[in-house]
Amino acid sequence: MVSIKEILAFQSKNKISDIHLITSETPCMRDKTGEIISLDKNELTAEELNQFLEEALEKEELKEIEKNNNGDFGKTIEGIPGRFRINVFKERRGVGMNIRYIPPELPSIKDLSVSNEIVNIINNRSGLLLITGPNNSGKTTLMNSLVDYLNETRKLNIIMFEDPIEYIHERKQSIISQCVIPKNFNDSARQLKSVFRQDADVVCVGEIRGFETMETVLTMCESGYFVIATLHTVDAVQSIERIINMFPPLKKRQLLMQLANELKGVLSQTLVQYKDEYQLIPCREIMLPDDAIKNLIRNGDIQEIYGQMEITTKIGNILFDKYLTKLYENELVSRDTVRQNYHSKSLIKTMLGADILTKEEKDELEE
Repeated sequence: MVSIKEILAFQSKNKISDIHLITSETPCMRDKTGEIISLDKNELTAEELNQFLEEALEKEELKEIEKNNNGDFGKTIEGIPGRFRINVFKERRGVGMNIRYIPPELPSIKDLSVSNEIVNIINNRSGLLLITGPNNSGKTTLMNSLVDYLNETRKLNIIMFEDPIEYIHERKQSIISQCVIPKNFNDSARQLKSVFRQDADVVCVGEIRGFETMETVLTMCESGYFVIATLHTVDAVQSIERIINMFPPLKKRQLLMQLANELKGVLSQTLVQYKDEYQLIPCREIMLPDDAIKNLIRNGDIQEIYGQMEITTKIGNILFDKYLTKLYENELVSRDTVRQNYHSKSLIKTMLGADILTKEEKDELEE
C-alpha cells in the first residue's frame, strides 16, 4: 500500500495543485487545465484513508476531526519541497481529503502581472485592499506575493492571519508574524483586535468570514493600519454587496460610510485556460474608487458602480469582461474560454460581436 508521504512526494515533484482522496473513489487530481482526472483505477478503502490520516496528522488534529467532522491543516513534510494544505472532511461513505500543494517559491508580483496601480495601493499607510474571487482562483498566492514585495522593499511590521498558514515568510526588510485565525467568528474578531497592541503597520486577513471580522478590519483602517483581506466573490461590485449583506440593518449606514472612506481598491480574479498551453492564467476585475464611486458606496447605489468603472479606465479601473476581451485580442485565450467565463452577455456582445454568443444566448438578449 502506498503511503501518504509517497503521495505528497509525487504531488510536489509534478507540481499538482490538488489531489482528492475519498473513500470508495479512485484517487483524483486537478490537472493544469483545471479538470479533475483519475490517478489510479482502484478505489480507496476506509482503512487506507484512516491510515493516511494517521500518517499525516498529529493526535490533536485527529481529535479535532473526530469532534468537528472536518479540519484544515498546513503541513511541511521533511524531505519534500513545498508545503501542503490538507483539508479533511467526512461524507456519506467515510473520510475525504483534499491536499493542496503550495510551492516553496512564491511567484513575484511581476510574474503575476500585478498592475502599477495595485502596487501603489499597497504602499499606502492606511486603508483596505480586497482580493476576491471564487475558490481556486489564486487569492492566497496573490496576497502572499504582495506581502513578499513589501518584505523586500519596506521596513514594516506585518501581521498575517490565515487558516491554515500556507506560505512561510522569512525576514527580508520587514518583520512578519503569521498567526492561525480561529474558525469561530467571534474568536476571529477577538484575535484580530489584538493587533491594536502589537505596533503593526500592515495586517493581512486570509478570509473575511462575517460582519464582526469586517467591522474590526474597518476599525483597523480608521486607526491607521493598511489591511489586505480576501473574500469569496466573483467580481468587485459583488464584493461590496457581499460586505453590505453581512451587516445587520441598523449597522449598514455606518458601514457604507466607513467602507467609502477606507476602501483603496478591489482586485477580483478568476483563473482561465491559457490558449494552446497546459496552464491557467488570471483574468481580473479591478476597482479603484474615485470620488464618484465613493459617493455611490455611501449612498448604497452599488449597481451603478459598473457604469462608473467603464468611464474611469484611465485610473486603472477595468471590468472583468474587458480584461477577458484583452486576453482574447492578445491571443492569450481562446474564443471558447471567453464563452465559458464572461459575466455580461450584452457587454461581451458589444466588445466582440454577436458571434461570440450561442444561439440561445442571442435569443435571450433579444427577448
